[in-house]
Order: sequence, then C-alpha cells, then structure tokens
Amino acid sequence: MNINYTVENFRENPEHKIYGVTIGIVTGIADPENLGRIKVKFPHRDGERQTDWIRMVSLMAGSSRGIFWLPEVNDEVLLAFNHGNIDEPYVIGALWNGQDKPPETAAVEQNKVKIRKIKTTRGHEVTFTDKQNEDKLEVKTPAGNTVIMEDQGKKITVKDASGNNSIILDGQGRAVTAESGGKITLKASSCSIIIDGSAGITIDSGSLPLKIKGGPTEIKAAANLKAEGAIIDIKGQGPVNIAGAIVKIN
Repeated sequence: MNINYTVENFRENPEHKIYGVTIGIVTGIADPENLGRIKVKFPHRDGERQTDWIRMVSLMAGSSRGIFWLPEVNDEVLLAFNHGNIDEPYVIGALWNGQDKPPETAAVEQNKVKIRKIKTTRGHEVTFTDKQNEDKLEVKTPAGNTVIMEDQGKKITVKDASGNNSIILDGQGRAVTAESGGKITLKASSCSIIIDGSAGITIDSGSLPLKIKGGPTEIKAAANLKAEGAIIDIKGQGPVNIAGAIVKIN
C-alpha cells in the first residue's frame, strides 16, 4: 500500500477508508498530558511529517492501574485506523526487524517455547524458563544483581553483582545459607550479630538479656577465654569441676 497516495486520496475523498494496518516509526513519547500517548511518522511519508499524540494498546488499562510500557523513539510499531479513518490511528503493537532484534535468540527447543523474557532498554531483565525439570524465574539488573527462583531444586538465590555476597533458601535441603566475602550483620533494634571474615563474630544485645540454652553445651577457645560481669554466678545441679594447670581464685 502506498501510504502517501492513500493519505492524500483520503483527504480529498473523505468517503475513502483505509482498512488494515501499517507500520510507523516512533518520534515522540513525552506526552504533555501524561496519558501514555506517542507520536509516530509513516516511513512512506515525508520524514518531517508525523501524527499528533495517539493512543496505544496495552495488555491492561484502567484508572491508575494497568501495564505501563512505552516504546522508545525510533522503535517500529504497527498501527490500525478507527473505522478506516487515517486521522484516528492507534498503535496496536511493536515490531522487531532486521536491525532491532529480539532479546533472546535461543527461546525455542523442539518446536516449543522454553524461554520468555522481558528486557528494558537499560538492561533490566525478567526471564521465565518454561522447561520440564528446569522451571525457573530470574530477575536481573543491568549491573548483574540477580534473584533466581528454581522449582527443580526448590531453591531461591539472591546474589549481588560481584558474586561475593549471596543468600540461598534451599527448600529441598531445608537450609538457609548467607555467604559474604566480607561481613554479615543480623540486626533487630539494639541487638546485633556480626560475622566478620577478618575480625571474628560479635554478639551484642545491648542492655537486654542474652540467653544461650540447649543440650550439652561446649565453649572452647583456641587461646584465652575470658568471662566478665558485674556479678557472675556458676551453678550446677550436680558437681562443679574446675581444673587447670594452675587455678587462681581471688
């Protein structure tokens, strides 16, 4: 279809309609009324001429809700016309082409879709892997921070871009593993537990009680062991044994 001829012919003969769709190139996305509209030019027309602000189709739209996903300037889009009226176009979708390619090239296996992906211009990614025994969902930032949820191993992994810090929730192994190349801090109000790979472990409950309770309990130091307090009580329901090469009681 020659869009130049069609447009001019329509304007001269209003009874003529354009049924079907045509492609366009996005030229503007900063809608002054914030209605999610865009401007488009037709490749077959003078490049300086473009549409007014026109609406585009969304997967869901309503009052302060819906899926808000604008194209970028220079993206290729597909347009349809209201009752064939060339002055009332709607953007009904976006198109890949020989220059703008899909973000995933290995999405199909044995004629079945195994990967579906959402990827933004900056590189934020949401990847759905739909494959037997490999089902997972991955969320990734441009820098490489990731959250991976895997059904096969019943595992959720949160990892930073450096790869040195991670938290793994292992449903199959019934375990939670937090790993850091430096320090791990657990904090609740004034209480904290700090695990520092270069300085040791510090448990601080501030002025609140610190209680350790369990079955047989062993406290062992490779060097000095020091217990200090305003008042210290040592009590056993049976014998209390204190042994050492030298025992000093002051």
